[in-house]
Amino acid sequence: MPWGVHHETDCPLEKLIGILLRCWQNAHPFKESTPSIKPGAVQFRYARMHFDLESHDSYASADDDEDRMVPNPAKTKAYQKVVAARNAHADAAAIADINLMALKTPEEGARELSLTITNDMHNQAMAPFWEAETALTTAEKDHKKIPAKVRLGDLNPGQQVLDTETKMIHTGIRMAAYNTAMTIAREIRTNTGYARANQEAHALMRQAFNQGGDIDTTVPGHLTITLDPLPTQAKKQAIAKLCEHLTATQTRYPGTELILRYKIKNSA
Repeated sequence: MPWGVHHETDCPLEKLIGILLRCWQNAHPFKESTPSIKPGAVQFRYARMHFDLESHDSYASADDDEDRMVPNPAKTKAYQKVVAARNAHADAAAIADINLMALKTPEEGARELSLTITNDMHNQAMAPFWEAETALTTAEKDHKKIPAKVRLGDLNPGQQVLDTETKMIHTGIRMAAYNTAMTIAREIRTNTGYARANQEAHALMRQAFNQGGDIDTTVPGHLTITLDPLPTQAKKQAIAKLCEHLTATQTRYPGTELILRYKIKNSA
């Protein structure tokens, strides 16, 4: 018996759908209904919301590389102090200019235009500027002394990192499931004649996926998937036509020479 082929009765269709959908994708590659929209854009416009692609499916983690060099947060904090010191220096320079202008300007109504400016008066006017200049020089020197990067082990020893490979696998599965769901829903709308296909194609697809079914390998050269009937006649007929359309593709089960056939039971 070929690998992966077995006979099972009343198994959930979730076990069968991998066979059905994978082969259907092989027989009918994805076609663009709107040429201006690429498949990737469609996936990330809708699948990110419906399948929550950005969530963490697995929180498995491993030790991060402690020898990896990472940005030093102390460098950022020191630079913020430099920026603050530069702003204070600019403000102090403006204040010093105002103070010097006041010293050089005679009082209103004064008869004599000569002024006397002593060293103490000049130093008092320039004191805020010199203080800000000293603070700026100190901040810039402190900033230069701090290394831009440090070892991760020194900054945050024992840091863990999520297993990104597992996340990528789960994301790929979800995106493949999205493409498959869109393909099956489109086939229900276009090839089954279901009256409410435009409104209920996805709901009908989900309902069919939740039904049980049988896998039969007793017929030589064929792998037959028989689905349990749906509760209403209209839905059962729609899925029956979908099965006929899928069977007509004469798709081979991957890795074998078996032709896939799809049916639905007439009664429960």
